Formats: sequence, structure tokens, C-alpha cells
Amino acid sequence: MRRRDFNLAMLSAAALAAHAQPAAWPSRPLKLIVPFPAGGPTDAIARALAEQLRAGLGQPVVVENKAGAGGNIGIGEAMRSPRDGYTLALITATTSAINPTLYAQLPYDAEKDVAPISVFARCGYVLVTRNGLPDTLSALVAAIKAKPGSFNGAYASTVSQVGNEMLKKSYGLDFVNVPYKGDGEVLNALMAGDVDFYFTVSPSLGALVEAGKIKAIAVATPQRNTLVPNTPTFGEAGSPDFFDMTAWYGIATQAGVPDEIVNRLNREIAKVVATPEFGARLKAMGLVAARNTSVQAADMVRNDRLRWQDPIRSSGAAVQ
Repeated sequence: MRRRDFNLAMLSAAALAAHAQPAAWPSRPLKLIVPFPAGGPTDAIARALAEQLRAGLGQPVVVENKAGAGGNIGIGEAMRSPRDGYTLALITATTSAINPTLYAQLPYDAEKDVAPISVFARCGYVLVTRNGLPDTLSALVAAIKAKPGSFNGAYASTVSQVGNEMLKKSYGLDFVNVPYKGDGEVLNALMAGDVDFYFTVSPSLGALVEAGKIKAIAVATPQRNTLVPNTPTFGEAGSPDFFDMTAWYGIATQAGVPDEIVNRLNREIAKVVATPEFGARLKAMGLVAARNTSVQAADMVRNDRLRWQDPIRSSGAAVQ
């Protein structure tokens, strides 16, 4: 082969090889679907994370709110996206642990379609009461037992509904469950004295308790909630076997996204979570930062889904 022809052949081969190499990831902006309305605490968490991920990824992470059906619409849309790592979803205990049992049908398979990348924050539900009721869990239980059917336990989600059912089951209580449309409505009802108690993770919880507008009785997780640090856990209050009502927040993508992309995202999320700035933002919302591998996150989500099945079924909560 003549030198000229040889050089041309080598240049052509190099061009083909370069063309065959995949573009560096990410080479364009990512999308983070938040399956809840804009402006709420979940949306705020997602935007705080997305904002800081840009530095490590070298690309913006654009938040899109796709609310509806308890988060199912947004998660379903995210899972139908191409498996290239450019579409992420904010997942929570509600979307990934509770909804698969609560809903008769989902627009996605929680086990097969969703690939958790990281569970980056968590906190514990707090049992709160209106003013005028006892200050301790044991005294509250005694008061409810003394007047069967006379107390009202509010709920505004499946989590708080299950919490009420666990109170009934754990202590043999008889009280009326009162449904509300949202957390804010219940807290207003508590302050007005229209209902007696409620399980919540509202970011405004600490301020309301500190102002003396409601009472925090017990935290339904092994660890205390940072918004009400002086409030004991159920275990500390004498009920170590009470159901663990941990709220958590994570990031997921579609099953089948390459491991190297999932692992890269996991590392970048861990870097953000470790920063004092992000930790402070979480603490202000009553959340504690969490770090885990994608494998650990997937195991945690799967175990939490299994853990919620019996309580949801026993509560009678269901969506057809």
C-alpha cells in the first residue's frame, strides 16, 4: 500500500472509531420530574438538590412538576422516558412504598421499572394534638380509652391514616377517623380544636409547637425529629414496637440505565448531601441527610414497600 493510501486508510479508521465512541455523559441538560405540585416542601427539596447537582454534572438539572394520582402520574411519565439517564424522578415513601399496595393499578411497575439511585433524606412522622389534651403519650392513650368513640383522629394521607390505625391496633383504642384534603387543613383544624390528633411531617411543625398552638406528643421512628428535638420517640415513651413511620426522599431513573450512569449520579448526589449548605436546608425542613449506594437504596425501597403492605391492607385504605 502506498504511503498516501495508508495514511488515508488510517484517518478513515480513526474517524470511524471516534464516531463509534458514545458522547461523554451528560452532554445535555437533565430533567428531574417531581410528581407533586410546585411550591410544596417536596418540590423545595427537589429544587435544592437539582440546583447543587449542576456543579458536579456540568449540566443543569431542570425540575418539572407532574402532579396527580398521589404521585403516580409523574413517576409513570418518568419511567416511560428513554433509558439514557437524562430523565430522573423524585421518589418518596408514598410513591414507591405505599402506592404499589394502595392503588389497584399503577402506570408503572414499582419493582421492575423503577431503579432507585439514592435515598438522600428522611424524617419521622410526629403525633401532634390540639391544646387541652394530655402532654404525654401514655396519658393521651388513657384519655382516649376512658371515652371510646369520643375522640377524632384526623388524616390527610395514607400515611397518617395508617398511623391512626396503628394507634387503634397497638393500644386497643376506639376513636373516629376524620379525612381532610391536606396537611394545612388538618393543622388549622387542630389549632381550632375541631380535631384531636394527627400524624404529620409538616415543615411548619416546629414553629407551631414552639408558639404553643399545638402539642407534639411522640415521634413514630427510632430517631427523634429535628423540628421537635425535645419530643420523645414512641420507643422512649414506652412503645418500642410501634410501627416505624419514616418519610424518605430519593432519586430514581428507569431500570436498564447503564450502571456507570447510575453510579455517577449516586456519587454526585452524595457530594451534594455532604455539603453544609444542603444539610442546613434539610434540617430546616425537619429532614436528616442520608447517604447510600444505589444497591443499598434499591434494597431499602424494596424492604419499605414490603413493610407497608400489611398496615395499608389492615387500614382499609384502597384506591381502585
